[in-house]
Amino acid sequence: MCNIFRKKKINFVFILVDDLGWKDTGCYGSSFYETPNIDKLAGAGIRFTNAYAASPVCSPTRASIMTGKYPARLKITDWIGGGDLKGKLLPAACLPFLPREETTFAEAFKQAGYSTYLTDRLTDEAVKFIDSHRDGAFFLMLSHYAVHTPIQAKEDLKTKYQKKAEKIKPGSSEEFARERDSFTKLVQNHSAYAGMVESVDESVGRILDKLKQLGIEDHTAIIFMSDNGGLSTLKNKKWAPTANVPLRAGKGWLYEGGIREPMIVKLPGVLDPGEICRVPVMSTDFYPTMLELANIPPKPEQHKDGVSLVPLLKQREAFQQRDLFWHYPHYHGSGSRPCSAIRSGDYKLIEWFEDDSIELYDLKQDPGEKNNLAEKMADKANELKIKLRDWRIETGALMPRPNPDWSGE
Repeated sequence: MCNIFRKKKINFVFILVDDLGWKDTGCYGSSFYETPNIDKLAGAGIRFTNAYAASPVCSPTRASIMTGKYPARLKITDWIGGGDLKGKLLPAACLPFLPREETTFAEAFKQAGYSTYLTDRLTDEAVKFIDSHRDGAFFLMLSHYAVHTPIQAKEDLKTKYQKKAEKIKPGSSEEFARERDSFTKLVQNHSAYAGMVESVDESVGRILDKLKQLGIEDHTAIIFMSDNGGLSTLKNKKWAPTANVPLRAGKGWLYEGGIREPMIVKLPGVLDPGEICRVPVMSTDFYPTMLELANIPPKPEQHKDGVSLVPLLKQREAFQQRDLFWHYPHYHGSGSRPCSAIRSGDYKLIEWFEDDSIELYDLKQDPGEKNNLAEKMADKANELKIKLRDWRIETGALMPRPNPDWSGE
């Protein structure tokens, strides 16, 4: 249990990593990457094993965190600057900005008297901010560009992991597998990527050390999350920096490898650290959760697609599970095609727009999404398909259109 509701406002540090895969840390099962600081954070907090990004790419997920709304509702469904890939369909229209009428969580916290700061530059800047606001309530969002491409690591770390990769027996397992006309990496052995992961971990360690040095670690909530799945799958290329196995595919796809994320939350006053939460949660949930933790009144019309996770964070309290939805009406360089998806309980359905085909998986029995149950469980598939279409109507989701110039190639 935890005692988080105190008279003095608690601080928040939100660490968001770009493209970090579900299995890219030691506490989530990687034996190749070394992440002692992130693992330490998990050991002191709550680790979520079914945490989801609202999109398989960056910008929509980040918008969902800032607003508490699904990307489909915001009309931000692809990465800003993307959306130009075409195929049998023309991709849906996509806003290249966050509408001004949205009240972001940063604005809500500022209105409540918090000092807020967003940086994607350097951990140095984040440490300076913590130092200068140690005596007041602050909200720091540290948004790492790593481990996004280009894959570039410090030479000493790259050398370290090259030696480690050499110890992996060649041929001990297949390195790539087919995913339609793409290839998915199955083995974690990329030395430069591993070095980038370790650098992110070092940054996390510096933040944790600064909080401890200032004596405010027990008065600071820390959230760690990635914005989409690891880059494991590319169209027509046997190259990718990481692997999400046992999850299928990666960034750009609505298979689990593209949307399931490492997520850790450490709260002041937690008495049972190292807990594991298996309840499915979504990036839209951060907004209402953080408001409740800070004793700030909720904004239900703003964060309408998120629910507060405080009952889960306080542990063993009743939590009403709900269906989760995704909408990615675009093509992606990983080879993914326009589609939507729903997770309802243990079942997940993906609807592909090019040919109206569907796939149904039991994630409890088949987290790797290998056994399509759509024909065997036609009634369940139809039930979820109807729910998914009703959700698209309710959110005003924009759909792809037939491409009049499509030649079939």
